[in-house]
Amino acid sequence: MTTLSGPDAVLSRVTSRLRWAGFGRRLSTLILSISTAVGVAVLFVRLTGLVSLPLDEMVTSTAGLIGIQTIGVADWAGLGVLAVILLLGAVAVSLLIAACWHDRPTRSDAARVIDRHHGTKDLFLTLTLLDGSAGNYQPLVARNAITRSTSIQPALVVPLPLSRGSRKPGIALAVVALLVLVVPQFDPFDEVARADEIKQQRTALEREARKTKVRAEQLSDDEDENSPQVKQAIDELKAALKKMATAAPDTNRKLLNQQRKKLGDLHKMADAHKLKQTLNRTTNDQKFGQIDSPKVEKWSKELQEGSTDNLKKELESIKKDLEKLSKLDGDNSPEAEKKRSELTQKMQKKLRDIQSFASEKLDDKHPLTAALKRAKQQMKAMQSGDKELAKSAQKHLSETMELAKQELQELSQTARDLQELEKAIETARMAQKANENGQADSEMLESAETLDDYREFYQQLTEQLGQQMSEGDGTGNRGFGKGGEVPEDDSVKTKFTSEISKSALTAGKVLLSLKTKGQSDSGDAQQKYRKNVKAIKQGVSEAIDKEEIPKGYIEGIKKYFQSLDETAPANSPANSDDAPKK
Repeated sequence: MTTLSGPDAVLSRVTSRLRWAGFGRRLSTLILSISTAVGVAVLFVRLTGLVSLPLDEMVTSTAGLIGIQTIGVADWAGLGVLAVILLLGAVAVSLLIAACWHDRPTRSDAARVIDRHHGTKDLFLTLTLLDGSAGNYQPLVARNAITRSTSIQPALVVPLPLSRGSRKPGIALAVVALLVLVVPQFDPFDEVARADEIKQQRTALEREARKTKVRAEQLSDDEDENSPQVKQAIDELKAALKKMATAAPDTNRKLLNQQRKKLGDLHKMADAHKLKQTLNRTTNDQKFGQIDSPKVEKWSKELQEGSTDNLKKELESIKKDLEKLSKLDGDNSPEAEKKRSELTQKMQKKLRDIQSFASEKLDDKHPLTAALKRAKQQMKAMQSGDKELAKSAQKHLSETMELAKQELQELSQTARDLQELEKAIETARMAQKANENGQADSEMLESAETLDDYREFYQQLTEQLGQQMSEGDGTGNRGFGKGGEVPEDDSVKTKFTSEISKSALTAGKVLLSLKTKGQSDSGDAQQKYRKNVKAIKQGVSEAIDKEEIPKGYIEGIKKYFQSLDETAPANSPANSDDAPKK
């Protein structure tokens, strides 16, 4: 049997409206439920601080997308963004659940609603069941349904009151926003402060990790003896020395001056962190109050030779300890905890030794010192108690140790560069001296290949020049000179004026003292004694600054010297008969 289009259209529209009405009811219920849960969660977090939600990161990222700059969730802009995130999240979750789970009415359900609203005594319900029934009344039912469908308005049968249906969900969302904006954050258990501290440590770790990555990209991986700039400068110096000719001293002088200037500039660049002072410093000079370490002394001597192999091995051992430590993750047994503690203490000691070397031999601005400071912070973060932070710090520490190895490689190359540059500068200076004496003959350098060959040649040439000058004609009847006394004529008038120097007299060393028996001058020895004591007191401050004595010892040293009595003791040599006569 073919049904008419009029009743079918009415039933379809009523069915659709029934479905939308069911979706709206389900959405309203879900928004109310989720808003209540979110409100309770906000109150719990704000009042107790026991749960740390990662909402501040969401706020920062979302605010950046919409163009709002936030300092944190404590400012109004951040709180507003947080409220918007929570409201949009509640609505989005409710829409998703309502779309998947809501009432799906049938044509029979729509027919019942129409019959109940218009009182048609199951006319439309019977129409929906005609396909499965038999009888001669089917045309009559269809005709009556068509007649009644013209007067049916689906909007009146199934109304969709959006304003009334959205009132309660809107109030619930407004309450959630009000709770976020108004309720302050309490921290009775210090959980919020701890979470903030961990967040700051994580941020600091990420920032330092970016510095490590940038610095690692800047360093080269070559392990050449010297840097390319130094190699090129030495090659240019050797080429310039081979171009020198005895007949062109002015040209030679100009060429050597250019090379010496270039070498000096390179030396200044290589010694930007005062590494030359480190190389020239004796390793057995122990500062007052400083703890001596055999490793530091060994590394220092090694650095003076232009090598850092043992330091690299120490860093590599720290990386191996880190690998052993990572294998203990997840194991909470007492043996694992003990092993973890031993490995941590072992790494800390090794890192302290390397830091002691860096603080003694390098300045605070050296890249290796900065890398070791980052390693110390990462080591501290590994012991924070937060597993995620400790795992991240362990990863960054391994990267920092690899960077420190690269820095050591760069440091050893710089040390070798300084040594080669100093040799080159000395060779250029001796070549300049030979040029001034008319002996800059490059033909004698044909067999020279390395810088040491050139340096040895000019050293021998300088020694020969020195011997020739010492064997010249003199005037003193001594040595190798053959001249006589220089004649003088006192009748010649000159502008010579006899004067006495007004230089200040200060305490100095005694060059000669003789002991004689007899009575000393009265009061003279005591006066000299007082002067010496005053001179010592005045020089204490300057000596303290020069020796770089730790602050904890300064006051004690000053008190000791201030307590010295300026009166000479009765049994002192100054008052005895055997007092030295100076």
